[in-house]
Amino acid sequence: MRGVCRVLVQLAAITALAANAHAQEAPEELVPQWFLGIGGIVSEPRGHFAESVGTAPGLALNVRYSPSGASGFGLRADFGFIRYGSNTQPACFSVTVGCRIQLDVVTANDILLFNLGPEWVLPGGPVRPYLAGNVGLAHFYTHSYVKGVDEHDEDGFGETTNFKDSSLAWRGGGGILVRLARREVFVDLDLAAFYHRNGVARYLTEVDIEDLPGGGIDMFPRRGDTNFLSFRLGVSFGLQNRDPY
Repeated sequence: MRGVCRVLVQLAAITALAANAHAQEAPEELVPQWFLGIGGIVSEPRGHFAESVGTAPGLALNVRYSPSGASGFGLRADFGFIRYGSNTQPACFSVTVGCRIQLDVVTANDILLFNLGPEWVLPGGPVRPYLAGNVGLAHFYTHSYVKGVDEHDEDGFGETTNFKDSSLAWRGGGGILVRLARREVFVDLDLAAFYHRNGVARYLTEVDIEDLPGGGIDMFPRRGDTNFLSFRLGVSFGLQNRDPY
């Protein structure tokens, strides 16, 4: 009997040592609750907006909180930037200096987006679909700035906001999260499409500002629905938290 007990104790000790070695080689699974996403977006205007504006590129950033980890209900905040038009005109530095120093006057038409709302990520292993509905603001603004014409002189200066308007907005859609890495680094590929219902707003396009002979400008704002679809390709990084259970 003592021999059997001695063998059992030895087996238990060997098992404990093996488990400890395995734990050191394969660290404990990390379960993120906070996620930071970044990616590129393409907007496709719909309805009245499509008559004035074409397909435009942009950037997107989102912060997501999921109490249950990688799937389930959570909350997300989205920030977006879209440049739907721009115009560049050559100019001389001043009347006294003349055109020995040449400048470019750039006028850009941009949209800033902010949305906040719930999200539902369906459980599905490495591939997880999700749905989201958010409310927020869409801010349309046109601004002009001056920059040098040389390649090494890209920083603008002397910026002026020509026109701006904001509208309440909501959006709905979803996407797919595809697991790229887990454990030490928690990374997902994020593919998504959303419909943005921005409502009626005033905005300018590339041809809606006219320079007057006396040095002033004249603007012809457009007014109408500003809805569009957006398509996003990006990555989402999990900010790891160890599961206390």
